[in-house]
Amino acid sequence: MQRTKIVLSITLVALIGSISPILTGCVPDRWISVKPGEYTVIHSGGTASQIARREIQKLEVDRDKRVLVFTLADSSKAVASFTARDRAEWPPGCPSNINSTRMEVLNIIEDPLRIGAMTFSNPILVRDCPPEPMQVVLREDASQSSGGAIGGSGGACDHANECVFFEPGVPSSSSLNTPIPRSMKGYELYSWRAGQEWYFTLMTGTNRVKTYEEVTSDEKSMDVKLTVRGIEELKITLGQLPAGTHIIWRGSQALDRIGMQPSDLMLPPRRVIEEIEAHCNEAGIQLEVVH
Repeated sequence: MQRTKIVLSITLVALIGSISPILTGCVPDRWISVKPGEYTVIHSGGTASQIARREIQKLEVDRDKRVLVFTLADSSKAVASFTARDRAEWPPGCPSNINSTRMEVLNIIEDPLRIGAMTFSNPILVRDCPPEPMQVVLREDASQSSGGAIGGSGGACDHANECVFFEPGVPSSSSLNTPIPRSMKGYELYSWRAGQEWYFTLMTGTNRVKTYEEVTSDEKSMDVKLTVRGIEELKITLGQLPAGTHIIWRGSQALDRIGMQPSDLMLPPRRVIEEIEAHCNEAGIQLEVVH
């Protein structure tokens, strides 16, 4: 009997300890930092990012040396030093019912910062929220910029036209304007949605049915396999195909009919399909959409 009381007491203590932060309102904020490594410009509707995609091949963040290295379109480099703001100065953003996300800010010492044809006064690099997908934002400091406030009810940038968004990774082959070879069996196009973005994979056509993992994984292929993010990236990729190329683009029901388990593979909304169809018509590409 005494043993039962002891076990019950321990259980109650553990339970109370696990819920006490909720009861007291002391739920900690999430803290996200700028990770070292290579980044590429995200294609977005913002004017700054559109210009940056033409000007910047990649960004490298070196936290040990405290430098940012911008590799430009002509392969030249622009190097900028930075200092990291104290954690107490990280702005909160993306608030939820219980906490906010604290975003790290790197103060760029070179002022103004000139990258090709772009100039930033009071430049900073901010880790954007939410934590996933991971991205960083190059912008001017809020006190001097029309880029809007940092954080508050949103993320690192209120006005996309004033900010350059980067995501981890080296430039994809689609951004290098490399022609895609002709395929005797044409190409297959797959699409799926993650968050607010549409992703597309273009693969060499075959007689066999491909697997979901084969389409969506990062695993390389002996044949052509290109995965891009967003409609504009897809247009760039399709523009590298030879005229007359046949592409079959299947939706979830069509994939199911041929024996593939589609999972989240699907066709985008009709307006997106029509936009891609129009682009293919102009490029002389034969796009077959199967619902």
